Amino acid sequence: MEQFILHPRLARDSMYVASLRLCQVRLINNQDFIWFILVPRIDDLTHFIDLSSDHQKILFKEINQVAQILTQAFSPERLNIASLGNVVEQMHWHIIVRYQDDKAWPDPVWGRSFVPYDAAYQSDIISRFLTVFQNYEAS
Repeated sequence: MEQFILHPRLARDSMYVASLRLCQVRLINNQDFIWFILVPRIDDLTHFIDLSSDHQKILFKEINQVAQILTQAFSPERLNIASLGNVVEQMHWHIIVRYQDDKAWPDPVWGRSFVPYDAAYQSDIISRFLTVFQNYEAS
């Protein structure tokens, strides 16, 4: 995949976790929610319809893969999957682990202030993701 430029807001609000065939997987720096994003590594991409049909298929496979990994790693009650683009135009997909006792339930997580991860919790979330990710890749 060619080099791409990550939007500064996404770079500021998230940390790199892994690379898939099409997308970069990143963790949003908000310890209130286990919140990952997938960013296709294609410059100047705004809308899903801007992708070729082959890339659309790959993107949906990768969304499914990350959703499966998050389900295995964190046993959510719900997964919220969305692409909004209202604040950051660069196409990215949110995959958010939700529990009935999380700080926003049953409302959406959008528009809330971020509580940055402490280093130990962030490391634990990424480690749990990568452990399942490596097993998923091996199968």
